[in-house]
Amino acid sequence: TCGYPVSAAPPAAAPPPAYAPSPAYAPPPVAAPPVRTAPVPPPQPAVYAPAPAPPVPAGPPPLPITQPVQPPASLLDDAIFEKSVASLCPECGHPLDPGARFCITCGRPVA
Repeated sequence: TCGYPVSAAPPAAAPPPAYAPSPAYAPPPVAAPPVRTAPVPPPQPAVYAPAPAPPVPAGPPPLPITQPVQPPASLLDDAIFEKSVASLCPECGHPLDPGARFCITCGRPVA
């Protein structure tokens, strides 16, 4: 044998807890909470009714805004063509004074 006991001794009884309620004491019975049901919402109408339209102001309707109509420029209108071409220096693009013979920026003759 190795010195270890072959038969185990029964475990010792656990000591009583430091505080134990008296067997004569019984807690008061707890009443079950009342059963509550969810509130029932009021019935909703089954048909949707649109809101009434706002009242229309009395009086004539406002006039539509129109842009003034200007006829398109003609490609054969020489006055517009001469003014737009002759008013810029062909060399530097600087605006020329009416009747100018030279450009005041680059000195190129324009007459």
